[in-house]
Amino acid sequence: MAFPHEDYSFDTIPDGSYTITIEKPHFAPVEKEVEISGGEVNGPTVDLYQWGDVTQDGIVDTADITQIRRFIAGKTSVLGAGTLEQQAYREKLANVTNKDGSNAADTVDSTDVTQIRRHIAGKTSV
Repeated sequence: MAFPHEDYSFDTIPDGSYTITIEKPHFAPVEKEVEISGGEVNGPTVDLYQWGDVTQDGIVDTADITQIRRFIAGKTSVLGAGTLEQQAYREKLANVTNKDGSNAADTVDSTDVTQIRRHIAGKTSV
């Protein structure tokens, strides 16, 4: 598992399987399964994306709004192709008004689109 530009030490963690959460301010967290053996971490490469970046191109822009609006309107059943895990992550990226996941009933809707539009206009951050 790569952690570019960061130094981490796992020497004191016992060997075994772990679920880790990778977080960064303004980015949606990711949970991954990893193996630690001899202080080395073996696991998948992890990409973090900013809240609202459902196209996962590194920027939050009108392309993201278009994709979210098509999803809300029922013109597409998922936010992009890929595994169920990838689709769920993109839906999480779109749900900017429920970042902490505390409202299980909160779904992607026009409130999220408005928040992302405000972010693009520089009036707020997502």
